[in-house]
Amino acid sequence: MNELVSIIIPAYNISSYLIYSVDCVRKQTYHNLEIILVDDGSSDNTLSQCQRLANKDTRIKVIHQPNGGVSSARNTGLDAAQGEYIIFVDGDDIVAPYYVEKLIYAVRGKALSMCMHVRINDYNYNFQDTYEEYKSFSAEECAKRLIEGNFPVCVCGGAFCKSKIGELRFPVGIRNNEDKFFLYSYLLNNSNDEVAFTNQKMYGYYIREGSSTRSVWNGSRDTIEMADKMHELTLDNHPEWMERSQANRIAARINTLKAIILSNRKDLISKQAYQKIKKEVLAIPLPEVVGKTLKVSYTTLKMGDFSFRLLVKGYYWLMTDRMRFRRNEKLVRQ
Repeated sequence: MNELVSIIIPAYNISSYLIYSVDCVRKQTYHNLEIILVDDGSSDNTLSQCQRLANKDTRIKVIHQPNGGVSSARNTGLDAAQGEYIIFVDGDDIVAPYYVEKLIYAVRGKALSMCMHVRINDYNYNFQDTYEEYKSFSAEECAKRLIEGNFPVCVCGGAFCKSKIGELRFPVGIRNNEDKFFLYSYLLNNSNDEVAFTNQKMYGYYIREGSSTRSVWNGSRDTIEMADKMHELTLDNHPEWMERSQANRIAARINTLKAIILSNRKDLISKQAYQKIKKEVLAIPLPEVVGKTLKVSYTTLKMGDFSFRLLVKGYYWLMTDRMRFRRNEKLVRQ
């Protein structure tokens, strides 16, 4: 079988990085691809870089649009995709040469297949092709684990069935946790199907200065808004998960408070936002199902701002980026 696979790559002001990402996709052992590059209104040379890459490979399609954010770019890619399967790759990340082949082998007859990420320091990373068996879980169980915080939340690193995506799209105007909402919705919509998951590391996650993963609070409540929308979906589909969903709402607000603290902003807007979000957190009763870390954060916040700020800054002083990444990696292996 040699189904067409659509690789959607959003690109915004990453002309120096895009070539590495696209080249590793072009060199996949699975050849029947359409590579959709969506230039999201870049102000640098990203669009011309996209066009140069398209000149090298007829499988590459370039779409230019006004800047609308990563959700808008992915939606544009979804609207244009002709493949039976959809794979998302960020334009500054890289993947193993057998990445598509293994994901497509595993996703047949299922809703989704996923692999592990690895944090890379440069683009010369050598992926190790080790045998890692795929394990199957129900999509419903995966959705439950996602709302609990025990499941990968990035859409990159997975192969989706286009027919099962249907009309589902990413929430436009949201730049944080938009992929978590999309993935949760997808799992709920296909709860009777299965998800194949492997511990093999095939997606290289490159963290650069200026990337969304490294940026601090900029006034956004996106994480909170997505958690609240997920709560609405939970009540509609699995009201028995309500406590887990409430814990997710608390976590989203506490994480936003942490981002405000770490941004070191002392302006009036930040102070007002902090107090408003703190009030929201403490208005939500702490469910019994919360994990130890969230419980400590919630309890410390209740003790007062000084204690909470001390906890947040102390944690980030002790924990390096790599240690936090390894902690998250261990979490999703459980």
